Amino acid sequence: MFTVIFKNNAGEALTTMHTKNEGAEFPPLNGGMPAPGEFPAGAVKSAVLPTGYAGRIAFAQKGKVIDGWESLIEYSLITDKGLGFAPGDIDVSYVDGFTYPIVCNCKGVRLSGCPVNLWKGGAQCPELSTQGACKNPHRMKKDITYADPWFKRCEHQAYTYSTDDAANSNGQCQSGTVECIISPK
Repeated sequence: MFTVIFKNNAGEALTTMHTKNEGAEFPPLNGGMPAPGEFPAGAVKSAVLPTGYAGRIAFAQKGKVIDGWESLIEYSLITDKGLGFAPGDIDVSYVDGFTYPIVCNCKGVRLSGCPVNLWKGGAQCPELSTQGACKNPHRMKKDITYADPWFKRCEHQAYTYSTDDAANSNGQCQSGTVECIISPK
């Protein structure tokens, strides 16, 4: 089991959507994981993820429809046959696109994620989705080994292309608790 604490520091309410891997059960939502729908500004939620669970949560501005181009937190507690236990694995992904900066920490040490708000400074977003996310042009391009210029400031911190594996926690935190902050200060 693994506990993930979600903090909304975006200064506004968010829309969330959860997906899970086939065969995984959704964790309980009462008082736990931000329920699909609205995640109020300043809210803190937590979820206990059971062994065998794998899934992700997308974040968009309140009132926007999740259209597949959002910032993601991805997690897996699948038992590794070689290890005999399920290493808690978590990452932040901007492979599809970007809406908010996210970082995930364990005992104050960053596991994955990039605190940089890509909307501020840097290159121009290559293309906006109809819901206001920045689309990543490297989505679904398995042969790409570098970040698009707009996503470059977060390369190797959050997934910015499909094989940006330096952004994966690779089971570094086995304490059982990870804190993920949307729009860290």
